[in-house]
Amino acid sequence: MKNEIVTPAGANGEAGRGRRLAALAVRVALAGVGVAAAHAAHAASPASCDARLTQLIVPALRHTALDRRAIHAEPAVLTGQPEGVQGVRLFVTPDHPGTPNRDATIGWVTLDTHALRALDITRDPDQPDVLKIDRHALARYVSTCVAAPAASAHPAAAMHGAVDCDALNRRAQARGDYVTGSDAGRVVTGKGRLPFFSAPDDACRIDGLFIVEHDHVDARTEYGRFTSITYLNPRTHGTADGWVPRARLQPDGTGIAPRQP
Repeated sequence: MKNEIVTPAGANGEAGRGRRLAALAVRVALAGVGVAAAHAAHAASPASCDARLTQLIVPALRHTALDRRAIHAEPAVLTGQPEGVQGVRLFVTPDHPGTPNRDATIGWVTLDTHALRALDITRDPDQPDVLKIDRHALARYVSTCVAAPAASAHPAAAMHGAVDCDALNRRAQARGDYVTGSDAGRVVTGKGRLPFFSAPDDACRIDGLFIVEHDHVDARTEYGRFTSITYLNPRTHGTADGWVPRARLQPDGTGIAPRQP
């Protein structure tokens, strides 16, 4: 029963690019044990996730002299990145036997799994290239290959403790895409309960608070895979605010009530 709610290689040339890549490699090496753990986790993950990551990142690269068909992408650890940002290593595999190295790193990308944004930091980490990536495809990759394995690998309580939901909520509200009043109306689709989250992360679920199919809500802010909404209980006239996965919301032109300008 539903809860009742009462309330460029640049001017420095190839030498400069090489120095920046070397600096990045040092940052990765400093991750130490974290890198080894990441490789172990990666080895156990489906190869299809790496293939999907490559299909997302490589076509969007803006500066590369290499054949894109030879470039691969895989998750990697980059130190100094905020919560929710995943490192991606770009590499090529030698096309002939006898090469000392299994592969050669050619660049690095950061993947913001909350904002659904990818930045190529290969040439200059301080002025990265923004990659144009299909956000829907990226959201599917995050849901399948990033969020779901993390949720299954750690107990819910541990995950909740690892994410600062209040800080994430504030950041998402400030950086997300605001939904204008004329476009705010949404209706819930799909079967089953649609839970509320206090922030746009699977670890921030609010126990016992949910909406169901055909419920009407107002969208406030969109951030990554989530939408911040307001729900009005038609029986108690109480409201609830929170984040829900946007995939189950469809525009309906109505919402809960006219919004103030």
